[in-house]
Amino acid sequence: MSKPRDIADSAATINFIDTVTSNVQDQLDNLDPVPTNIAGGSAGTIPYQSAANTTAMLAVGTAGQVLQTNGASAPTWVTPAGGAMVLLSTVTASAASTVDIETTFDSTYDNYIIMGEASVSNDGGAFRVRYKLGGSYVTSAYQYHVNLSKSGSTSYVGAQAVNDSYIQFNDSIGNASDESIQFSINITSPANTSKRKLCYWDSAAIWTGGEVKTARGVGTNTGTGALTGVRFYSQGTLTGTFRLYGIVKS
Repeated sequence: MSKPRDIADSAATINFIDTVTSNVQDQLDNLDPVPTNIAGGSAGTIPYQSAANTTAMLAVGTAGQVLQTNGASAPTWVTPAGGAMVLLSTVTASAASTVDIETTFDSTYDNYIIMGEASVSNDGGAFRVRYKLGGSYVTSAYQYHVNLSKSGSTSYVGAQAVNDSYIQFNDSIGNASDESIQFSINITSPANTSKRKLCYWDSAAIWTGGEVKTARGVGTNTGTGALTGVRFYSQGTLTGTFRLYGIVKS
């Protein structure tokens, strides 16, 4: 006497499910465990596939280099073409009395550029700079000349000093919520110890009267020690972002 059809069909279904489950489990058992670390590397190395199912490690490059693909061949570290800007550091300030940029000023690059935007707490405050020479920030022997103009006038005003305690970039910056200063400062050969460290800059600011004010100038310090830092400050506090770039040697 044969089983009723519904019972026979149920048994077949159960057997099929058991078979599929067993096959899936066998495949799972044969899988490699999920890795949490890759063996064989060291700090700064990068894993890549040198062949099918074969992982190799790319050795560490040098500061400022970028990773280049070579098609199916191994990737390599290369130095960017001359003139490329490399972001070296970013400093974000919030109501800071001073903002110091002290990362990577050395002989790696011939030229450095600091770009930023900041607001001041003191209405009518000026934007000033000091150098870190020979390991400390210098508070004397600065020379500068700056040309200033504003949207409410066709006149140009000059400011200068031959022996000051700072380099002045721009003055009379407003402290309203929509007022700030934007700037770019260039510094050449900071590691050189036989020449003064020249800087030249362009800046734009919202003046305390609400007008736009521009400033372009040049400055230096009579000291010749290696420059390892640049300090920004105002009569009050600064809030903003400051970025240091190196210009790749050609």
